Amino acid sequence: MFRFYENFNVADQCTPYNIDIVRSSALPHNHARVYEDGFHLECAGNMYLLKTPQVHDFNCVLNFEFKKLSFHPDEQKRGEEADPEIRLHFGYDKKMRTSKAVALKFSCQGKIYLQLVSFSGILKTIENEFVYDFSPERDKNYTLTVNVNKDSVDIKFDDMTTSFKTDFETGFVGISRGFFPGVVNIQDILLETEDNFEEEVLFEMKRAELPDYNGGGLPYYLSVACKKIQDCYYLSYALDGGTATREVQRHCGYGVSQERFTDPYVRLENEEGQSFKRYLKNGILCFIDPNVYWKYLLAYHKTENVPFSGECAIDKEFAQENIKIIFGYKHFGAGGYSAESGGPTEYAFDVNGNLLYKGESLEKDDIYSFTSPVSGELAAKVPATLFEREKVLEHLSINHYYTVNEEAEIALKMMTKRNTAFLTAKAQLCDVFGDVIREATVEKQESVDSLGFSVVCFKSEFGKLPMGVYRAKYCVYEGDSILEEKSATFEVLDLDSEISPPKAS
Repeated sequence: MFRFYENFNVADQCTPYNIDIVRSSALPHNHARVYEDGFHLECAGNMYLLKTPQVHDFNCVLNFEFKKLSFHPDEQKRGEEADPEIRLHFGYDKKMRTSKAVALKFSCQGKIYLQLVSFSGILKTIENEFVYDFSPERDKNYTLTVNVNKDSVDIKFDDMTTSFKTDFETGFVGISRGFFPGVVNIQDILLETEDNFEEEVLFEMKRAELPDYNGGGLPYYLSVACKKIQDCYYLSYALDGGTATREVQRHCGYGVSQERFTDPYVRLENEEGQSFKRYLKNGILCFIDPNVYWKYLLAYHKTENVPFSGECAIDKEFAQENIKIIFGYKHFGAGGYSAESGGPTEYAFDVNGNLLYKGESLEKDDIYSFTSPVSGELAAKVPATLFEREKVLEHLSINHYYTVNEEAEIALKMMTKRNTAFLTAKAQLCDVFGDVIREATVEKQESVDSLGFSVVCFKSEFGKLPMGVYRAKYCVYEGDSILEEKSATFEVLDLDSEISPPKAS
């Protein structure tokens, strides 16, 4: 059994993931786009195939409405050009561009034609039809149910049912519309078939932990799998964990935790550098602690449940075992009693769930970050038995702490696709207010990482410094042109002093 469902809640550039567009006009655009209320077929000419295996026997339920219908107010003066029409194609042959179809043609003079038609390209031939009394309405939801079985096609629309005898081949299923002034809005479509297909799992990543790079109390886990059915490839995903998995029955009248991802996505990148991005949700994906006292807030914030999962069709180029799996978002915000945020951010994994990268989005041309060694004196103060001690040490490193007895050292790390031979940098040591204390020497180190970027580290040593807060300022050049200016703030502590570095500055 195979099941396909698409409600067009998620799209990329207003284009649905699970629809293959067959262009039949001289115009380059899609003639359709996804809006908040569904998939709008705005112009005749193209066919929209479901990205499914080829099927013979199936049941399909299509929910739709007509929008922006325009016809003469005098019923007697309405011509056929104003008659709305929608078609469900089956047995479509991509090479021959032929198919059978069920067509619903709504006459604005009070009739509906339930037709069995055949297509060769855009040429339509009516094979059989039934006519009923019916008047179409704007913005009214309609449901069309079509059951294709052996040598018959059963149709149910409104309170009308009919059946046609026909012969047809196994093929693809699709949607098209007729030529009329108005829009067909496809709200959702369900296809189910008892046809048997072999299913092959090509790769699977189970519960890879996302680092709390931008905050969040409990970790999130990402699971991703790719399977092949016939000549179709499907990517499935599930996001689990986070604040929505907190223990229930805790008292949380105030200060409840809320976590919001803006435009979260899963991105696949193959060895050729090609990329496929699947948005989990357009806009805000919100999770809330289930112990929230006022339950209406769950609906108010459009809260989702975990695991948050989905599936979409992908191209063959991304159905590889050596693919990189990347989870990213435009912004993450953890609100409530632990307010943290950040982004755009990406986390890259191999198919075994090993973390390859965390940081700024890898879709940028240049990615900058600051690194520094962990202070030995401060690390010695962290007990070896401390829970998640490595996170404390990471905090010391990425926030750049030193003591007055240690050499202050910072490196600006640059991941780039540029020719690194032309990259140089200058560095300055500044006080917390940005005033220059002195120039600093820069040592350039180069390498290549597993993500295909060239990595350049501009390392500077500032020596032992008095207690205080400082800035390391860098100016990166490509040839003689300034490419970027970056700065990092770091603190120098005196463990024997009762004064803090900010106060000392």
